[in-house]
Amino acid sequence: ENEYLTNVKQITVGDNFAAALTHDRYVYAWGRNTTGQLGQGNTENLVYATKMKAIIETTVEDDTAGGEGETVEGGETETVEDETVEGEVTTQIIEQPVSNIVQITAGNSSIFMLDAEGNVFGSGSGMYNEYLDEDTTQHNSVSRVVDVMNCIKVDVSNGSIFVMQTNGDTWSWGYNGYGQLGNS
Repeated sequence: ENEYLTNVKQITVGDNFAAALTHDRYVYAWGRNTTGQLGQGNTENLVYATKMKAIIETTVEDDTAGGEGETVEGGETETVEDETVEGEVTTQIIEQPVSNIVQITAGNSSIFMLDAEGNVFGSGSGMYNEYLDEDTTQHNSVSRVVDVMNCIKVDVSNGSIFVMQTNGDTWSWGYNGYGQLGNS
């Protein structure tokens, strides 16, 4: 996309990359992409603002030829069209722009965001289990942070994640090398 970004509500910057949230609740990112923080499913740098996306790998099992299958991603069921043979299992890759976002924040090598329902999502470095999925690898596309809900604010700093929930509770996780998480 070689156009100027307009309708911007919020911007955030990390280590040689930036992201913008637009009033229509999409997130755009550009710049250095060494840990997949730009949410494109790869680590290629971007010189233009590009919509961040979730890349979902789904398994479809169909009991009827040429029908519809159901997939489960993050506890939500999505119906997809497929062309499976009766009883066949297929893997599909679904790319979808990240939408309904109300707040963004960037760390050194990641971007985290909050959607209107209070869920936290992110892309980039996972070195300190930032996604709470017991995995310390990077996330090259936008992924939901496991079991974090009812949030009204998210912030990230060098692998440390902080959220505030609707009831005023605060939670932190990730890198705690200097005690910055406020817990032991």
